[in-house]
Amino acid sequence: MSTNTKLTLLGLAVVVILGIVLQTMVAGYLNQQMGNESQLLSPDEAAKLAKKDAVKTQKKFEAANKGK
Repeated sequence: MSTNTKLTLLGLAVVVILGIVLQTMVAGYLNQQMGNESQLLSPDEAAKLAKKDAVKTQKKFEAANKGK
């Protein structure tokens, strides 16, 4: 192999290793930021959860404004 081919392969290996390291760092950061909420929900499950939260918020609002 010529010197240019060896340098090209070495450069490619370095880029691949840096890409893997960067991907691992980003995945770790995202996992840390998302915490326990890292589960993926189906659209139906997400809608049910949003509806449940909206009902809770509405009940709190009605309870707070009942005396006014």
